[in-house]
Amino acid sequence: MGFAGMAIFELALALGAPLGRAAMGGGQTYLPMRLRIASSVLAIFWALAVLLVLRRAGYRVPVFSFKVARAGRGSVLSHLGLPER
Repeated sequence: MGFAGMAIFELALALGAPLGRAAMGGGQTYLPMRLRIASSVLAIFWALAVLLVLRRAGYRVPVFSFKVARAGRGSVLSHLGLPER
């Protein structure tokens, strides 16, 4: 699942979808409010990651400059433990 898929999944969790068994430890089907808030923050994180990668790939994304996209992409990759090419 890519960054966009993760953003959609986290958004679904934040909106109350019964997907809690596949996320955040899998302890409950429906996430309690504090975990739904965490999922909404993660949905924003993944959406920004999508925009950063698109901008770095050369697409026009008015939210980020190319310099910010370069630094942001490195931050996202290091957060995920992936090497930067």
